[in-house]
Amino acid sequence: MKAAIEADPKAATRVQAIERERSAEWVAYLTMATAQRDHMLDREDQRGSVFSWGWRPAMSWMLLFLWSWNGVILPVANATTGTSIVPIPWEHLLGFAGLWLAIYGGGHTIKSVLGR
Repeated sequence: MKAAIEADPKAATRVQAIERERSAEWVAYLTMATAQRDHMLDREDQRGSVFSWGWRPAMSWMLLFLWSWNGVILPVANATTGTSIVPIPWEHLLGFAGLWLAIYGGGHTIKSVLGR
């Protein structure tokens, strides 16, 4: 962009004109973004202890670990050590994942649809 402005002598004046025309929009956007950030930070401060909100990410990380365990870690461990540790049955893992996604993802979807 710098090369285009340097190549065209009128480009700098056009950019400055656009900056003047749009400055109110940019200030409004930055003001709105700052207010949203401040609101989010206030909400996070009011959440209290990690136990009030930490169970959801912990469950998601556990689910990610269980899929990794069953599909990657356990087969590699069994192959390298010669053990035969039985994996979690895939249908149980899929059922648990579906249940968790219904609770975590579906609950938020239902809340947004119902407006609560």
